[in-house]
Amino acid sequence: MSTAFDMRLMHWPTVAEFAAYLQAFARPPWCQGITNHNTFHPNELEWRGVASMTSMRSTYIAKGWTSGPNLFCVATCPNPADKGIWQMTPITHPGTHAGTCNRDHLGVEHCGDFNARPPSEAQYNLLLAVNHALLNRWGLLPTDVNVHNECMPGRTCPGQYLTGEQIRADLAKPMTKAYRARRIMVSQRQEGGAPYWGELAPGEEVIVDKWYTNGYTHLQDGRGFVLLADLEAL
Repeated sequence: MSTAFDMRLMHWPTVAEFAAYLQAFARPPWCQGITNHNTFHPNELEWRGVASMTSMRSTYIAKGWTSGPNLFCVATCPNPADKGIWQMTPITHPGTHAGTCNRDHLGVEHCGDFNARPPSEAQYNLLLAVNHALLNRWGLLPTDVNVHNECMPGRTCPGQYLTGEQIRADLAKPMTKAYRARRIMVSQRQEGGAPYWGELAPGEEVIVDKWYTNGYTHLQDGRGFVLLADLEAL
């Protein structure tokens, strides 16, 4: 008798939309870290959004799996509408992706063959942004992040041009990044000072220098806090 495959297909075109979705629930108790992978087939030139997700589901079912990786991150592909973060197995459920790490690590795939070439700037920035969003919302640390071949020695994933040591080092660096405001908003209490009540005009560019687990970020210019979901990465 066949067993149902644990999949709930979702798509967030931007990291900001994914970060907003994370506000709906706390980190599931089973999740103690994140395991990063690379998806070399389909790669970024082959990615077709829903068609790729359903094709991979069929491949996993043929292997006898009852779940798959949790997330697939796509920075570039032929159809811009297919970019973003895709969910296969719900991020609240343990998936199948890395042997012993399945039971306590979220599986995050990154679309690209990093054994043949290094991630592009767009691919690596998306990797860091998605990991940051999860770490900050779920109260995890860069040391809780690993890669497939650290769970299963002998595997090549995520490729010779992407290592766990590299990812952890970059996640531990201060997060300073440029964003554009998606709409007018009111900032929150200024850090270490009086409340600041101001507005950001749609399209205004700002620099974020701190991230917090409640979904807020801090503006480098000292005007206070804003929700990450209200910002669009440049």
